[in-house]
Amino acid sequence: MLDNRRSRFAVDTRTQARVGHDMYTGSGYDRGHMAPNYALGVCYGAEAQRQTFLMSNVCPQDPALNRGLWAAFEQTIARKYTAAFEEIWVVVGPIFDEERMCFPSGVEIPDAFFMIVVDVLDGTPRFLAFVVPNVTPVGKDAVAFLASVDEVERLSGFDFFWELDDAVEDALESVVPSTLW
Repeated sequence: MLDNRRSRFAVDTRTQARVGHDMYTGSGYDRGHMAPNYALGVCYGAEAQRQTFLMSNVCPQDPALNRGLWAAFEQTIARKYTAAFEEIWVVVGPIFDEERMCFPSGVEIPDAFFMIVVDVLDGTPRFLAFVVPNVTPVGKDAVAFLASVDEVERLSGFDFFWELDDAVEDALESVVPSTLW
């Protein structure tokens, strides 16, 4: 794992949007990793961690969320879930509503974020899905943000896990977990 965090994120030249590091400067928002820096460092090493420092891998995230609950999610996944489960998948991203709030540079500020954690237990997938407002009070319990995958799909506009059999997909994606694993 990297000994210290990089001070600058690189423009991802593979993308059409050439969002630069300085487009966030002075905004009051963190450059919040989507593919988690910490977890990739723990699980795959320093080179994988280094690759997370691209502007295409970040969204404007309220500092309290980025350094609080979101960091706790990432640490739980990296330390607890990877040790307890054979294999897990994590899907994350921003959620935008109809009202656009942008930095002067044009970068839009997400209203919320989603995270879906997938594990296969006894041959059946199970999901932990979260919808977390970008501005989240410090100290809120993660359980308060549990949601169904259906809710994440409705808010994000994405259709996850569409390759599952429809009956299985419908049953699994409609469940709102009551506890964390």
